[in-house]
Amino acid sequence: MDRIEIEGSTFAHYAAPKVPNIGDKLCAPYLYFRFNLVPSSSLLGRCLVVGGGAIAGAKDLYRDAGYRARIVWAAGTSRAFGARPAQPVPGLLRRGRRRLGQVKRSVIRRVARALGHGEILVASSRDPGSDVFVPCVSCLHEVCDTLRGSGLAVIINENPDVSGETGALLEALRAEYPEVVFATNAMSEDELLNIFARTDRIITNSYHMTYWSLLSGGKVRVIGYSSKLESVLEIFGFSADHLQRYDRGHQAGLEKALRAALDTEDWLSLSDPDAVRTRFRRLNLDFAARVMQAIPDLTITPADHVCGAGGGREALDTRSALTAGGRRTVAGHGEIASA
Repeated sequence: MDRIEIEGSTFAHYAAPKVPNIGDKLCAPYLYFRFNLVPSSSLLGRCLVVGGGAIAGAKDLYRDAGYRARIVWAAGTSRAFGARPAQPVPGLLRRGRRRLGQVKRSVIRRVARALGHGEILVASSRDPGSDVFVPCVSCLHEVCDTLRGSGLAVIINENPDVSGETGALLEALRAEYPEVVFATNAMSEDELLNIFARTDRIITNSYHMTYWSLLSGGKVRVIGYSSKLESVLEIFGFSADHLQRYDRGHQAGLEKALRAALDTEDWLSLSDPDAVRTRFRRLNLDFAARVMQAIPDLTITPADHVCGAGGGREALDTRSALTAGGRRTVAGHGEIASA
């Protein structure tokens, strides 16, 4: 996890993971909004923004680091299919229970200290069914406005812990399917935009490739190794049953799923991607307004390069955005298509 200091606020996300991932790189709120604290604010240097991406325990991240305002922006969860919680060694069970009691008391003390010092927490999640649903802020990226082409791409997660060693696999598939674009998510923004402009169909085991392809009007076949791939389908109104599952890191399972996807003509797409994209962007603006309401010292405004996305500056005016709370979901926009 990386922490980046910008104009008095700290942003925590996977900005530079060991294995490059364009999704992690482009899902940070500071790429799309400017966060400005008033010069006299006591929160300068003490305001933390966590997200986006899959971040375990996002609400408690850096809890003891002295931050007075904590914003969790569209952080999600990811649990590998078939993963089982670690079982304690039998002889350590009693000590584990005693330690759990100590942890509980410690958490209670930390919460009490936070309340006593007036800590502010404003949280949202990209996961469906969450109390405050906010889709990934990268819906504001220009890739979601890309005019799609007519080709087919296979884009897989570069991380070997997710996909196994993919070099030989991609080389073999390129020889068998010369008309298909093969790539991994360890790409640049320019490469991302180029591939989306050349294709309208994507087979992938990447959360963000699925997300961006659907929002830009493309079609997808999704191969999944964890709950986050179910989540990205569900926020668009698709059943998780459409996911082709394999065990995380199992290269043979991934290859089998890829070959099956390459030989089918069944695709998922949105009946009205413009409407869904507009709604997802509005949900991010609503959340920005909610944050400003909770933290009066903080002003959040769209970055200049996103002011024209989906409309002019008025369309991205966070001060006039709705701030109604409660559960938000998007459903009924998905459809199953055949090419």
